[in-house]
Amino acid sequence: MSKWEDSIANLVRDLGLNISKVAEESVRKGLLSRRWQLFRKLVVSDFRYGPSGSGYNTKQSTTARQVWDPFDIHDFYKSNIEKLLELEKLADSISRRYGTKPAQAGHKVKMLAMAILGRTLDGMKEKELNDLILAFSNDVAGGPTEWRVKSHIEGIWLEPERVELHESTVLRKPTPEDFERELPADIADVDLPNKASCVPGGILECDIRVTSDLEREAWVKREMLALQLFDVGSIHSLITHYIPASFLAISFSTLTNIGYVATKKYLIGSERVSILQTFTREARRIIPLDEFLLDSVPKDYLTMAIQRYSEALLKPDPPESRLTLAIMGLEALYLKSEERSKLRRRLSQRTSTCLASFSFGPSQVADDVAEAYQTRSTYVHGGLLKESERPLIEKTLDRILNYLRVSIIIFLQIRKEEGKESFIDLLRESIGGKKGVSELNSRLENLKVQPPIHANVQLFQSDRGLPGL
Repeated sequence: MSKWEDSIANLVRDLGLNISKVAEESVRKGLLSRRWQLFRKLVVSDFRYGPSGSGYNTKQSTTARQVWDPFDIHDFYKSNIEKLLELEKLADSISRRYGTKPAQAGHKVKMLAMAILGRTLDGMKEKELNDLILAFSNDVAGGPTEWRVKSHIEGIWLEPERVELHESTVLRKPTPEDFERELPADIADVDLPNKASCVPGGILECDIRVTSDLEREAWVKREMLALQLFDVGSIHSLITHYIPASFLAISFSTLTNIGYVATKKYLIGSERVSILQTFTREARRIIPLDEFLLDSVPKDYLTMAIQRYSEALLKPDPPESRLTLAIMGLEALYLKSEERSKLRRRLSQRTSTCLASFSFGPSQVADDVAEAYQTRSTYVHGGLLKESERPLIEKTLDRILNYLRVSIIIFLQIRKEEGKESFIDLLRESIGGKKGVSELNSRLENLKVQPPIHANVQLFQSDRGLPGL
């Protein structure tokens, strides 16, 4: 075996042990020193959470502590670490084995060496070195990246402190620590002020392992959609933090859905925890993890219905506008593209016939859809609604959103089995208790994922939580 052909993991271990040895010796000789540095911390007090009012106060505290002098570390790396033979061996092995350009391989190895040096000075244990070896070996081999995702979400309230949804995914109450952070004093004035203007309804945390940025984004969107479909709630992310277990990926945060409002929130009480756990686990099997969730332009009738449902939940529009969006979502599901006449009757009949299997009153559903369709027609044709009519429209909107939510759960499963056209034909045969009703009931009763019951949804027109004062 050539001296260049050792395993990547062994070469990383050799490099780590050598860097640790040289660094520890230099510390003993006083070649690496610490200096005092000021830090400012954003401290949260008077933290409040819940439907009766959420918010907190903040203040800044200043502390001083010793840190390793970055100029010493830079000089030490140039004079002691950069010359180690293990760096050259590891970079050359990566370049040969994976076809990486020498300069790129060298850059990756330098990142690794700096990480090992920094952690050695902070007292790195054997397990930490093993974790570094695994992460770096996976990175250079192009393996999937592990991400810790933490998203501040709106649209819910939680009674339990935390709910383990599935695998490594947790939904929990926010805590003061979610808003506290510390930075060096020289950059604190710019980056320390709190960017979160309100306490979110919950914190969604998950550990995921993905091969691409698109897969990571789709994974998070799937979790959000599952919560939107659990009940009628304006589920959306205020800010999401992404932290990789990787040398090649970097941590970052995204502000999402800016301008959206949680007009509807649902409560997750203790009695609903097991229902939520079962639904989110099963929903992951019917929500595809692909471009289905990523296209900004609807890809088919189902993505159109999902987009309309989300917009109706989140847009800060008057109720007649959101009702129009919800009806458009039902139209995407229950009407064929070539149909041009008797649309209101067809939509109300098919929706009520389908949802009758889920304990909805067919007459109530038909009347609600017909009334909402008429409101939609008035609105899109420029008609103005009276202010006194809006409370009634808001109540109708809540029921229409629930019909659309349940219908999306149904069609997510129908899409895989038989498709929209044949299912609509079955609905037509079943209207009025005709010959297809028995087959329809059997099909819907045997769906693997049953829609959860719509619970106590509250209207929050202005409750965005109280800002940090």
